[in-house]
Amino acid sequence: EQVYKNLEKALKSVGATFGDVAKFGIYIKDMSKIAEFREVRNRLFDQKYYKNQPNRPVSTAIGVTELFHPDWLLEVE
Repeated sequence: EQVYKNLEKALKSVGATFGDVAKFGIYIKDMSKIAEFREVRNRLFDQKYYKNQPNRPVSTAIGVTELFHPDWLLEVE
């Protein structure tokens, strides 16, 4: 959930919303957690970010062995 809060803050800082996003790229270290990630994403999209939007952005999930910071579990682009 924190990832989406951070993205929302970044979007607001430039006068945008999630409605302006066309595509997400998700990089995840542990693909066994993808279902958990999707549950959070879908819940937030349905309840908050895309509640009144007809279309969600497309997304691609890619499994990786490392991210920039060793403590990070995922990165959303």
